[in-house]
Amino acid sequence: MKDFPLNELVSATDLDSIKVALGNVFGHMKKIRATKYPIQRALRFIEAISRDMNAQILKVRIFGFD
Repeated sequence: MKDFPLNELVSATDLDSIKVALGNVFGHMKKIRATKYPIQRALRFIEAISRDMNAQILKVRIFGFD
């Protein structure tokens, strides 16, 4: 999970940047299958990413960064 591109998501200032960041996040998550990362921990991690994504979308839309 080293070098995970989460900062790219939380610092995005428009919807296109969020879209690119999510592509990078999910591309990186494919690497989880090659590791022995615990499934329950991975699910909690995905839930946290989902919350971060939701918060960033709301921030972009509410504050008019888009």
